[in-house]
Amino acid sequence: MRSTSPCILVAALLVACGPIDTGNGSSALPADAGPVWAGGGAPDGPDAGTPAPPGPGSPATPTACEGIVPSSNPNPVSVTVPHQGGDACWYLTTDDQGDVAAEAHPSNGPPRWQLWSPSGSPLGSRTAGFDFFGQQSGFEGTHVESGSTFFARYSNAGAELSRTLLGGSGCGGEAFLSATSGALVLGGCANGPLTASIFDENGGLAVSKAVAPKRADAVGLVDAKGAALVVVWPGSAVGNSGKAAGRWFDASLSPTTDWFALPGNGDRPVLRPLANGGAALQAGGSWVATVGSGKGGWDPPPAWLASRSSTDFVVVRQGRAYALIAKSGSSSPRNRLELYTPEGEHCGAGTFPAEGLSLGPDGTVIGSGGEGGCQVTWWPAVLR
Repeated sequence: MRSTSPCILVAALLVACGPIDTGNGSSALPADAGPVWAGGGAPDGPDAGTPAPPGPGSPATPTACEGIVPSSNPNPVSVTVPHQGGDACWYLTTDDQGDVAAEAHPSNGPPRWQLWSPSGSPLGSRTAGFDFFGQQSGFEGTHVESGSTFFARYSNAGAELSRTLLGGSGCGGEAFLSATSGALVLGGCANGPLTASIFDENGGLAVSKAVAPKRADAVGLVDAKGAALVVVWPGSAVGNSGKAAGRWFDASLSPTTDWFALPGNGDRPVLRPLANGGAALQAGGSWVATVGSGKGGWDPPPAWLASRSSTDFVVVRQGRAYALIAKSGSSSPRNRLELYTPEGEHCGAGTFPAEGLSLGPDGTVIGSGGEGGCQVTWWPAVLR
């Protein structure tokens, strides 16, 4: 199963970076510079330590947490993201083979993405949007050029392999995560419908259809079962009374439910795919709902998620676990990562030598810190 995060922003560092840093080089740190892992125990409570092995003659009892907490750490790799004074480096991700992408952006300009191999060898760079999603090898996302918005497929070195025009002046689109491969794009043109488009792993357009009569504020995803969820806000944009409204579509973008009300606070919601299909919905920093795949309604989030406001999570360990990390405003340490089973059992935690954490879809954990968050260290595939 493909992991489910493009990039998780945890350290929204607002301080300015220093003068341009042209050092593209990397350095491997000793293994003992890596995270400290602890198994079991209450989240954010005293570590229970790694569970003791069974006594002589006592067979080990497999548990859902078996193999979730790493038993060792890969050697970390550290780089400095090239940047200029005033830039910030907020978004970090990988492709499925572990190539790392990190961006630097000014306050009023697009991000410039830098790319490295898992071992830290520089691969290339390019300008693209923040919606930059790792594929099996390379990345996909939108790019605005001369007033037109394109969806583009890039190699792992940043070379553009293909592009599809999403619209000229007055048109646009934003890419969203697909938990299988490729990406979902939502957008349209002024005074036109809200259009959804599904692009495949190679950047090819698979299908594009109008999903609402008028263009509206919308977020979406493709879940682990290949179903597309579109959420618009406010719900009145599609004739619904909810703060937000959702609708499921199949792989051909034919609707499989009516529009249904969702909780919200009037601001942009956040959607995250669940390990076994469906999605979790966050509004105002709080997890407020889960939505079953293809189901026209919502349920309260599980207790382990509902109690963790200002957090984000990624599916890791081939769908066997969630990695939960703190965002700005959380009471939890932002360098600590919690591991849960899909059923909500707490398996353990890792504390990293970083100021904030991100995770790539291949299980790489990326730490950031320093001025503007532009000092980056990663632990390749530690949660694959």
